[in-house]
Parts: sequence; C-alpha cells; structure tokens
Amino acid sequence: MNTTLLHSLSIGTYNQLHKSILNKFLPDPANERQLSTTTSKQSRIYSIINKLGRKADNFSQEVREHGEYSCKLDIAI
Repeated sequence: MNTTLLHSLSIGTYNQLHKSILNKFLPDPANERQLSTTTSKQSRIYSIINKLGRKADNFSQEVREHGEYSCKLDIAI
C-alpha cells in the first residue's frame, strides 16, 4: 500500500514538473504573440522531460525494492 502511494506521488511530481517545463518553454497557443520553437529547443525540452521520467522511474523502482527487502527482513527475523 505504501509503495502505491509513493509511486503515485512520484508520478504526480513528474507530471507537475512536465507541465511546468512545457509551460515555461512552449508558448500557449491562445496568446496573441506566438513564438516558434527551434528544433534545438524542442530536443532540449524532450531531453529534460526524458531525464525527469528516468528519475521518477528509478525512484519508484527503489521504493518497490525497499518494500520487498523490508518484507523479507521481517520474515527472517
């Protein structure tokens, strides 16, 4: 149960960061003045998003492993 909560928190944090990065670098289409993003900017944004995704995945994997090891430790004791 704790793993599910921490996993959802990590996914929620990733989604919030994803939205803030997109809002920061990509203009809102409703704005009157639209800025074009260059290919290098877009690739930079995607690399940042992918990096954050990998960090969230690693964090949730470590939480899952921690839960598995603590259960095994309880059984051993």
